[in-house]
Amino acid sequence: MTPALVAALLGLLAALRLVPLDALLLAAPALAPALAAARPRRGEPQLSADELPDPLLTVDGEGIVGWANPTARRLLGAPLVGRPLGRYLPALQEPARLSELVSADHVELEAVHESGRPVPVEVRIATGRDGHVLRLLDAGARIRERARRAELAWQDPLAGLPNRRLLEDRAGQALVQAEHHRQPLAFMLLDLGRFKEVNDALGHRVGDLLLQQVAERLARPLRRSDTRARLGGDEFAVLFGAADRPR
Repeated sequence: MTPALVAALLGLLAALRLVPLDALLLAAPALAPALAAARPRRGEPQLSADELPDPLLTVDGEGIVGWANPTARRLLGAPLVGRPLGRYLPALQEPARLSELVSADHVELEAVHESGRPVPVEVRIATGRDGHVLRLLDAGARIRERARRAELAWQDPLAGLPNRRLLEDRAGQALVQAEHHRQPLAFMLLDLGRFKEVNDALGHRVGDLLLQQVAERLARPLRRSDTRARLGGDEFAVLFGAADRPR
């Protein structure tokens, strides 16, 4: 079996989850020299470990990068080979740390691009014959999605306002402050009259646009210290700062 076919078979087995990913990671560097030297027959696909889509690199026992595929080099903006891993992954500066993380399914770390900018990555580590094999995935998209979901837990996505949960949290804090400083606290509830008729006659799309317009106009007479929120449906609320009266 040619090296190209071996690589193709490994990729297929990994895709079907018949071979653990770590086995493929360990096989990739070992196949690299053979794949580079192999001359496939006409019509046979020429595959190499360098063509694997995920950023991969190997590190020896002293923490020096011994091999890195082009994807890893692009991710960190450097040749990598012959350089200490700790330069790009400060949390893994100590080689012993790699062994400690082998059993972890994955770990999120902050890598450092050659330009100095931070690159959040998800790292999986496997034990190799002469060190470790690392698979790096850009975790920026995942972190942004996590932040978006966290924001949605406190924000109404349609109106772009704090939701009932966030309003209750801020109201609790405002009550404590108002009691401590013996200041008045103002709270206003409002809803849209005949809103159901708008939805029924013109459709929910127009109704959504109306809610967004109300949310935008609520901000005009308010200060940054005031909190406007959508409670749900056509109901809105405004929490005014404890030190001032509502206008």
